[in-house]
Amino acid sequence: MVRNLQKYNIKWLWIFGAPYIWALSVGLLLQFYIYPVWFSGTYWGHGLTQGDWVYFHEMAIQFAETAKVTGFNFKLVPLELSPVYLLGTAYYITDIYEPWVLLPFNALVHALSCVCLIIILQRLKFSSLSACVAILVFFAVPTASVLYSQVHRDGLVFLSFYLFVVFILDQFLKEKKRFTSYLTLFLSIVLVLIFRTYLLNFYSICIVGLALYLAVHLKTKEALKRSVCLLLISLVLLFVGQKIGHIGALHQSRGVPAGTVLPSRAVAHQQEETEFCQPENSFDRFFPEIVRRQLCNIQIIRLRSVANFPESRDKAYYEMQAYTDLRVDTPSYALGNIPILLRLAYVEPIVFLSKKENWTMFHYFSILETGLNLLFLSIALFYMITRSKWPILVPLLIASFFLLVLAASTVNMATFYRLRFGYISLGGVIGCAACVSLMQEFFIKRQKIE
Repeated sequence: MVRNLQKYNIKWLWIFGAPYIWALSVGLLLQFYIYPVWFSGTYWGHGLTQGDWVYFHEMAIQFAETAKVTGFNFKLVPLELSPVYLLGTAYYITDIYEPWVLLPFNALVHALSCVCLIIILQRLKFSSLSACVAILVFFAVPTASVLYSQVHRDGLVFLSFYLFVVFILDQFLKEKKRFTSYLTLFLSIVLVLIFRTYLLNFYSICIVGLALYLAVHLKTKEALKRSVCLLLISLVLLFVGQKIGHIGALHQSRGVPAGTVLPSRAVAHQQEETEFCQPENSFDRFFPEIVRRQLCNIQIIRLRSVANFPESRDKAYYEMQAYTDLRVDTPSYALGNIPILLRLAYVEPIVFLSKKENWTMFHYFSILETGLNLLFLSIALFYMITRSKWPILVPLLIASFFLLVLAASTVNMATFYRLRFGYISLGGVIGCAACVSLMQEFFIKRQKIE
């Protein structure tokens, strides 16, 4: 028994250690050699390429300097942490104003996400070989290198999402380890509460859907008890999300510190915001106020993402990358635009890149990764239908739901491509595992014939 336990621990040590060493090594290599030498045209300095992280780095230095003068105080940090405060805290603690100080932490987050993906694949009854090969789609692709080599909070948001999917699968598949399952949910909620609070409302929607499934489909006393428990959890999350997660205020991906004066065009957009969110017909009025308010908040996000764009940055570039001709502020608009949102979620940035004249290597990689994820997603659906592996549908539906939310709330397609990586990669990982499983079946049958 002791030997088996040791083998089990060694296996998980490899599953965690390999992605960690990879992410840390590649992150250091990118910051100190590849970006400065091979991508000198887009290299900004300090291991950073041109992008949001340059702004985060500059603001983090200001945060660290302020903390040195006034002393570090948690009042300086808002409830929803942004990359500015993560990096600024690292600068304050180490007194090293270089982004590479965050690389070990980024690698840790990425490795934990890989562990969660392995657990998800195990819950779906994939073999160890299939699972280990499949996570390459997550940690060894070019977009993943942006997660662990640059400065942002997306990796922590993806980790929260994967923990949440593990919890949903545990409940759906009636796993017996309830304490571990609810602990997973707690960790997921803590992460999303700290790093992207507005998603809390959408977590609660998924939990309500799970509770309804358990109550209607299983129809047992045990299922009803779990449904009631899940509904109570969702109500608590909705309450917390409404109180401390005002979506319009908290979806500030640039982490501007409290008290910063927004650009003048933001004032003009405040009047534009009031023109939206009015029910268009009786169909819209049928929906509860909380649903209409949530859709309205998403529309406000779309407006403010341009209005709050720092005037010191190249706004022409931003607008060239943006998709602004979309309304989701009422139920009728949101439901009517689902086909467009699905296209944005799964096909972009192919359409927008087709309009660009000068392509970089990143653009070619983004096209390749999008096509690869779509291919693996189709394989996952084929495997699910032909092998009757219907639990696979659960994580795919959850990922699609969050991709729709992200597509509805993001106007900058360049940013959207990075933000969607963790969600679309879940389908890609499952599809890759399905592909390996199909290949295993093929070779086993071939050996039997021979």
